[in-house]
Amino acid sequence: MVKSTRHAKYELYYHIVFVPKYRRSHLTGETKERLETIFAEICEDKGLELVECEVMPDHVHLFIGSPPKNAP
Repeated sequence: MVKSTRHAKYELYYHIVFVPKYRRSHLTGETKERLETIFAEICEDKGLELVECEVMPDHVHLFIGSPPKNAP
């Protein structure tokens, strides 16, 4: 969805992938739930839109919407 400010229209999304060292499968159970909570809290604090958060056993996918004032 296209959003706007006073001087611009934008649709800016970032796809971020995190991988643990050696791509070991540590992101399960309680760790998975805690990561999802942490990412949601960070996005809320920074004024970002957490569109999708998928925590897999060996990596994390984040799809985040952002206003143009935030640098990647």
